Amino acid sequence: MSIKLTYEFDTEEQLSTFLLRGLTPAVATPVQPAATAPVAPIATPPAQPQTPVQPEVAAPVAPVAAPAAPAKASAKVPGQPVTIVQGATTNGIRAALRKVFNTKGATAATNILKEFGAVRVSDVPADKYADFLKACAA
Repeated sequence: MSIKLTYEFDTEEQLSTFLLRGLTPAVATPVQPAATAPVAPIATPPAQPQTPVQPEVAAPVAPVAAPAAPAKASAKVPGQPVTIVQGATTNGIRAALRKVFNTKGATAATNILKEFGAVRVSDVPADKYADFLKACAA
């Protein structure tokens, strides 16, 4: 259980009289508030005129066209024309394998990966991308 008491006084003299009641006169000397010297205001340096800041204007930059996917030629077979394989990138072979997966099933897609000694598309060596795309198209 707790009891809360609040005392209110109009002056500091009433407060010191209340707090010092019952004390001997030698101990009961009222506390006088400390005199405070007036505080001098802090000097501030004179304000300097500000020059407006000009925003930096960047030189116009010509738009850069996205580079096209490099085209790779497949191996030359005697008597056959050379064919150019587009999309010989990781994303290209991933899309081709996804197409195999959706049309022929997971087993066919897994078998193609195994042919190239890979567990996932990112394991296929970059120099085998064209062959991988051909295997997916077959």
